[in-house]
Amino acid sequence: MCLAAVLFVFQFPSCGPTNVSAFATTSSSILVRWFEVPEPDRNGLILGYKVVFKEKDSDSAVHFWMVEGNATHSIQLTGLGKYVLYEIQVLAFTRIGVGRPSSPPILERTLDDVPGPPVGILFPEVRTTSVRLIWQSPSQPNGIILAYQITYHLNSSNSNTPTVDVLIPSARQYTVTSLKPESVYVFRIKAQTRKGWGEAAEALVVTTEKRARPQPTSRPMVPQKDVQARHVLLSWEPGSDGLSPVRYYTVQQRELPESNWTVHSASVNHEASSYIVSRLKPFTSYQFRVKATNDIGDSEYSEESEAITTLQDAPDEAPSILSVTPHTTTSVLIRWQPPSEEKINGILLGFRIRYRELLYDRLRSYSAHTISSLSTWGDLTAPYSIQNLSDSTQTQHQLDKLSKHKRYEIRMSVYNAVGEGPTSTPQEVFVGEAVPTAPPQSVAIQSATATQLDVTWDPPPVDAQNGDIQGYKVYFWEFQRKNDTERLRTLFMPEGGVKLKNLTGYTTYMISVAPFNAAGDGPRSAPTRGRTQQAAPSAPNFIHFSELTTTSVNVSWGEPTFPNGIIEGYRLVYEPCTPVDESSVACVDCLHSPSPPRRQ
Repeated sequence: MCLAAVLFVFQFPSCGPTNVSAFATTSSSILVRWFEVPEPDRNGLILGYKVVFKEKDSDSAVHFWMVEGNATHSIQLTGLGKYVLYEIQVLAFTRIGVGRPSSPPILERTLDDVPGPPVGILFPEVRTTSVRLIWQSPSQPNGIILAYQITYHLNSSNSNTPTVDVLIPSARQYTVTSLKPESVYVFRIKAQTRKGWGEAAEALVVTTEKRARPQPTSRPMVPQKDVQARHVLLSWEPGSDGLSPVRYYTVQQRELPESNWTVHSASVNHEASSYIVSRLKPFTSYQFRVKATNDIGDSEYSEESEAITTLQDAPDEAPSILSVTPHTTTSVLIRWQPPSEEKINGILLGFRIRYRELLYDRLRSYSAHTISSLSTWGDLTAPYSIQNLSDSTQTQHQLDKLSKHKRYEIRMSVYNAVGEGPTSTPQEVFVGEAVPTAPPQSVAIQSATATQLDVTWDPPPVDAQNGDIQGYKVYFWEFQRKNDTERLRTLFMPEGGVKLKNLTGYTTYMISVAPFNAAGDGPRSAPTRGRTQQAAPSAPNFIHFSELTTTSVNVSWGEPTFPNGIIEGYRLVYEPCTPVDESSVACVDCLHSPSPPRRQ
C-alpha cells in the first residue's frame, strides 16, 4: 500500500484493542493489559489509548485513564473502590478522535479489605434504663460482612469497663437494658470481613423519656472567600438537640431564579457545623438551607441562606464546526455553532481558531513502519497558528493568507475571563481550489413556445471564478410554488444558455443559475421571472345537465383545469345519439364568454 493513500484516510479506529485482560492487584487497584488494534482497523496513526471503567450495575459516572503514545499497552488503575466489580474497556484514538471500545467488556473485582463503618445509627426506643438501636450495613463493606461488634459505656472520664458484644452478620438491631437513668452513653459499632475489624461508627444517647425533635440550625452562611466555581463552604450553628443527639444533617440547594429545592446530601456528619457543597454549576446563583435529624424526627429547615453566585470557570465545551469551505484560492470560510450557554461557565468573550498545515509532502520520506513507531502526531505536523475573535456573537469567519494547494487542519475553542475551553474535533480542508464567489450575470429568459423557455447568461466575473468554470446548475420552479415544483437542470459544460422544455403552458416560472468548478457550487443568481406562451386549454372540468324537457335541456360546465392561457370563449357541440331522420346533423354554438355559462 502506498504511503500517500494511507495518509489521506485518517479517521477513528474502527475497532478496539484486542486481548484485553484485567487482574486485581490490591483492594483499590487493577492491572489492565491489551494488544494493539489490528492494522486494517487503525485508520491512521494511533496516538494513545483510553481505559474506560465503571462500577457494574451502578449509576456511578464513567471514568477513564489516558495512556499517551502507542508504546505502552498496560496501565495500573488505582484509587478504585474496595471489593467492587468493575466493567473495563479499552479504546484507541487517532488525531481525529476516539475509536470503538474493545468488546466484550472485561469484568474484574478489586480485592477485599477491612470494612467501613456502619451507617444510619438510630435509637428509635429510649427509656430511662434501656435503649434499642438500629443500623445499616456499611456503605463500603469492602468484602463479605462476617460479624458486628457493639461496645457501649457511660460518657464520662471515670466510666467502667465498656461492655462488648459480637453479633451475627444479619443483625441490624440491638437492645440494651439495666442502664443508668438520665445518663449519656456512648455506643460504638463496627463490622468485620475476613481482613479484620473495620472503623467504628459512634453515637451518643441519653437515657430519658423527655426527648423531642431538634430545633432548626441558624441561617447558613457562605462567606464570599469560600465561594468557588463549582463548590462553596456552608457553615451554621446547631440548634437544641431536644435531649436526643443529632444523628445527621440534611443540606438542600436551590438554583435561582426558579428551581425547586433539591437534596444535596442527607448524610452530613452529626458533629459538623460546616459542609462543602460540591457539584455546583459555575457562574450560577444558589441558596441553601439545613435541617437536623435525631431519633425523634426532623427539625424544621433553617432560614434559607443569602443568594450567592459561584465564580466563573473555563468553558466545558467546544464550538461545533458546521462547515469549512474554500472561499478563495488562499482562504476558507468557517461556520460554527457556539456551545450552549450553560457550558460556557461564565461570560463568553470570544472564539479561538487554531490552524496548521498538514505536512503531507514532507511525510512522503517516511516509511509506513517509521510512521507507526512515532509516539505522537506532533512529530509529523507543523505548529498551530492562532487567531482570536473577540466578537462573541460571531458565527462565521474567513481565514485568509493560507498557502495554495495545501491541506489544513482547523480546530476551534471558546474562552471567557477564566480561560479557554477544550478544542473541537479537527476539520480538514484543501486550499487552492475554491468555489465561485459570484453568480452568473445578466440572466435573461425568452419565451419560445407554450412548453419551452430559453435561458441565457454571462459567466461570473473572472476574479470571482476561482478556477475554471466546469458547468452550471439551473434551478426553476413555478411562481409561488417553489417547494412543490422546484427542479434542477445541470450543465456539465461552461455554456451560456439552456432550453428548458416540457413546461406547463402560460405559466410563470422563476429561474436561478449557479456556477460550479472543481471545488464545488457557487452562489445562485437572483431569481428571474419568465412565462411560457399560451396553448390550447384542457377540457372543461365538468358538464352538468338540468331542467330536461322533451325539446330542451340546460347545460352548465366548469372552467378547464389547465387553461394554458386566457379563456376567450367556449364551443358547444351537440347532436342526437341516434338519428331522428336522415337530415340529423351536429350543431355547433360558439359562446364568446370567458366565464362558464348555462346554455339552454
